[in-house]
Amino acid sequence: MISVVLPACNEEKFLPRSLDSLCRQDFGSYEVIVVVNGSTDKTALVARKYPVKILHCEKHSAFYARQIGAEAASGEIIVQADADTIYPPDWLSLIYADFKRQPSAVVVAVAGVYKYADPPWWAFLEYFLRLVCNTYTRLFHGRPMLISGANFAFKRHVFERIGGYHVSAFSADQYDISTRLSRQGKVLLDRRLIALTSARRVKKPFLRILRDVFNNIAMVTGWVLEHISQFFRSLYRSPSFFHSVKNTLPILGLVGILFWGYASPSSQLFGKVYFEGDGQGKNIALTFEDGPSPEYTGAILDILDKYNIKATFFVVGKQVEVYPELTREILERGHILGNHSYSHDANHALSDFGSKDMLRCAEVICQYTGITPCLYRPPYGKSSPWELSATKEMNMITVNWSYAVEGDSLAETDNAVSKVLDEINPGCILLLHDGYGIDSNSLESDCQLTLKVLDSLISNLLKQGYNFVTVPVLLGTNAYS
Repeated sequence: MISVVLPACNEEKFLPRSLDSLCRQDFGSYEVIVVVNGSTDKTALVARKYPVKILHCEKHSAFYARQIGAEAASGEIIVQADADTIYPPDWLSLIYADFKRQPSAVVVAVAGVYKYADPPWWAFLEYFLRLVCNTYTRLFHGRPMLISGANFAFKRHVFERIGGYHVSAFSADQYDISTRLSRQGKVLLDRRLIALTSARRVKKPFLRILRDVFNNIAMVTGWVLEHISQFFRSLYRSPSFFHSVKNTLPILGLVGILFWGYASPSSQLFGKVYFEGDGQGKNIALTFEDGPSPEYTGAILDILDKYNIKATFFVVGKQVEVYPELTREILERGHILGNHSYSHDANHALSDFGSKDMLRCAEVICQYTGITPCLYRPPYGKSSPWELSATKEMNMITVNWSYAVEGDSLAETDNAVSKVLDEINPGCILLLHDGYGIDSNSLESDCQLTLKVLDSLISNLLKQGYNFVTVPVLLGTNAYS
């Protein structure tokens, strides 16, 4: 027999749909236990309309409610459910099959997944991060780390052996219970077990979202540090050194991969990012970013005119507002405009701020020039899944670079040009600057170095047989929508 335990606090609106789905299960012998958890609405009255067992818990805590329900359960398998979640008809059958398809002593718990019935814009990111995290922990630690409290089942006798829920623990019905159960046997993740849950609890003020994010980061960080500390302890106390290395290094590797995906201009980890063309005909593209600026942009345009070369300028929205005439001059002289964000914020890709900043820049460019660029270059070349998704929704593509001509490499013209000639290939997208965002006082903002190198660089590349084209020509894409 299976016992489904469902805490319910002020759930008169959502409870009927959840109980409807639970009462339509195609599994033979099961019971549904609704634990009314300090409700002040008609939750109990709604529950009485269904063939379920009703209990009451005065403490306003889902963890206490789950414990009371588990203690009253008759089944050898206890299943966690939520009052705002809908379950497919074969849900219990699949759970039962998971327990029975392997030797009884092996599987002690089964976890499913969930999707939002009314997903927020960032839901895809949550799904992705859960997939990455659970794939990693299953490979290297044999169990999923992130489970859903609304879609989790375990054997009652094992649950009783570990002392039930630790109601004062962090995430008592998810992380804590699954961690303790995993020490007794296998916790299986079955992606066929898909529950459809409400997103109402995650649609909340941004500051509360940040708080929850930091709480989860703290949890994961603690978990990582625990394994790192185990690694160092093994150096002095344990003979199982290589076992600890095996457990710890993949964690560091995963962190490194995610950081590389975020910070590397050529990373494709989170989505499509263009950083070079196919190189047919020895084509290369010059790009300038962080302008326009009156000190440098005009002089750069004059050098380009000297060689009859067209380039692509990724402009900052704030600079466009200050220098609209210079922005229009870039267009009038036959060059391409791209979007380089409105504020040039270094941490744009860490939240939805980046996509809003990108949209604002597009609006500013359109306001002063009448065109909307299809090309977007993120500040510092950083990218994230949600920003790349927003770019796609706006019918834009993300364009970074394959070679950056900047910084100390510009100090000596001959050395800088020689280095570029040695390292670039056909199809290369070159990065230079005609400004430094909105910071005109930094040491790096002296783009006289760019002006000093640019003429010689173009001249030598032409001698090498390179053809200068704009980014849309190099990539075969549209410049404007």
